[in-house]
Amino acid sequence: MLRFEALSPVWNGVLFAVAAVIVWKTGVRLTRIAKAISDQLGGKQAIVGMVLLGGVVSLPEMATSVAASLIGNAPLAINTLLGGTAVTMAILAVVDAVVGHEPLSVDVAHPIVLLQGSLVILLLSIAAAGMIAGDVPLPNTGIGAWTSAILLLYLSFVTFAKRYERDTPWVPTRVPETQRTDGEHAPPSACAPMTRLILRAAAVGAVTVIAGYVLAGTGDALSTQTGLGGGLVGLILGGIATSLPELSTMLEAVRQSQYEMAFADAFGTNLLSTALLFFADAAYSDQPLLNEAGRFSIFAVLLGIAVTTVYLAGLIVRRNRAIFGMGIDSAAVLILYVGGLIVLFHLR
Repeated sequence: MLRFEALSPVWNGVLFAVAAVIVWKTGVRLTRIAKAISDQLGGKQAIVGMVLLGGVVSLPEMATSVAASLIGNAPLAINTLLGGTAVTMAILAVVDAVVGHEPLSVDVAHPIVLLQGSLVILLLSIAAAGMIAGDVPLPNTGIGAWTSAILLLYLSFVTFAKRYERDTPWVPTRVPETQRTDGEHAPPSACAPMTRLILRAAAVGAVTVIAGYVLAGTGDALSTQTGLGGGLVGLILGGIATSLPELSTMLEAVRQSQYEMAFADAFGTNLLSTALLFFADAAYSDQPLLNEAGRFSIFAVLLGIAVTTVYLAGLIVRRNRAIFGMGIDSAAVLILYVGGLIVLFHLR
């Protein structure tokens, strides 16, 4: 095992950058695999985006947070997971500005995406409540009751979402032509056997986990060597670096006009990142992990709730107006995120 703290800040920075590039490349590859699986499943973009994209691209967060918990760096573990929720929404806004031909929220037809966003707010609210009220360990374990409840809610929602996507309790008045749900004109990669596609996804996921471990080790070392602390490093360096797969997957999804998959990827990633608190909590030996959270972490969670709420409003209003090439909701998300970073810098 590498002892990253024995390396110089320069070498840790180099390793951090290399791991981040690997994460980016694996994210691009994963998007193509997920698109092929989505086509074979009849174009179920939302559930594939949430379970496959949201799941596998969250592996760096899991590896980083669990590794940080094992070495006793609770702020790094918490803020890598929860700080990344706001980062993911900001990334979606950037993708909207760079790639989108119109506001992305106009082109989402299935209500399951709204349901995913609503649950993100619910899980983040539960996490914030656990931080404020204090967590208590379950009997004969060191795992907190609040993080256990978050995981159970997430698993229940995944089961419910598989059934819900088959139904259409309501649809928007104008369903955009870019949203294909019949799986027609699938790319050649969609013809690959499902088993082979799943094995490819597993291989990409394994590489992502290794890169996530390197990000955790170098991030922990840099938090001490730079004097920034685990909170800010976890939020900015850890949150942004481990969110690189989300950037690549959302970018590819939007380029392929898979707008539902882009939102489902973003919301699904944040759902799983919050649920992963359970595993980071299990790896932390001192006390329930949420008890180590301070004002910094609580504000980071509230920032994630705020930007998610803005996008939910955009998905409901569906206003086809752009500002600087992006939707009004995306512009508001970026303003909130930048303002939140300024506040978090003073709270570090």
